Amino acid sequence: MATGTPTAAKAIGHTSLVFKVHLKTEGGREENVVFKARFKKGPDRFRGEIAAFRLGEALGIGDRLPVAAPVAFPASAFRTLLSGDSATAYDEGAIVDGSARGPLVHGASLGWIKGLSFYPLEKKTLRNRALADLKHGAPSYVARPPQPGPVAPDEASLLAALPDAEEISTLLAFDWLTGNFDRWSGANVGRDDPTGHLIYIDNDGAFLDPMPAAPLARQWQLVDGCDRYSKRFVASLRSLDADALRGALGTGLAEEPLLKATVLAGVLDRRAKLLASIDAKIAKWGAEAVLAYP
Repeated sequence: MATGTPTAAKAIGHTSLVFKVHLKTEGGREENVVFKARFKKGPDRFRGEIAAFRLGEALGIGDRLPVAAPVAFPASAFRTLLSGDSATAYDEGAIVDGSARGPLVHGASLGWIKGLSFYPLEKKTLRNRALADLKHGAPSYVARPPQPGPVAPDEASLLAALPDAEEISTLLAFDWLTGNFDRWSGANVGRDDPTGHLIYIDNDGAFLDPMPAAPLARQWQLVDGCDRYSKRFVASLRSLDADALRGALGTGLAEEPLLKATVLAGVLDRRAKLLASIDAKIAKWGAEAVLAYP
């Protein structure tokens, strides 16, 4: 993850305080990042992006999430880069923290993904078609090769470019584990056009405390309805005990734990519930049928 001095910034968020920031790095390079700032309506939501990436790395799927790291910019210098609606959004929503270095605006810095588009998996036709592949008794698994390049928005093109069943199964399990309630609200399923693979974007709705009960229950219905999983992902999930989870998530900028103990406990509870569901299905149908994907 690049660090450096912001030279330009523009608000690009709708529900969160999000900016596209142009950085000049310490090595003299220039590149763009996404900056999700601490904001008044969700002071800790930026932590979800960092935690999701670190957890993805621990589970062997870090390449499916934007690279994310904690960052702090000098508040006054960052504010001078903004104008118009971007300045208004910052003034009304940003949390500025005091420090020995002066006022800072903290948040998560995410790698800018070139060629990112959005796959509307939340559409009923697409999601139902995808979920049908994950049910026991569906036709034997055949990997759908990714289709690089942009996808036309018509339904036939979207169906033809349906992501591989394993990617969707793992997305459902990962969102349950993180408690991400916001995946299906629209434009939260990314697609890497150069490769055609899914990218699990917008994870600041994860790891909330307290977790919203109704959305979490809907997420469980989706994941409990999934009967097929990746063998590698489940093996990594079994290894994710309390010590491994704490080690994977680590600390924030101030060396405090990235997530509170109650949030970690929630992750472990959801892990146990998911593994119990998977093990019950293995007992019923056999490991080969349930651990159907590599």
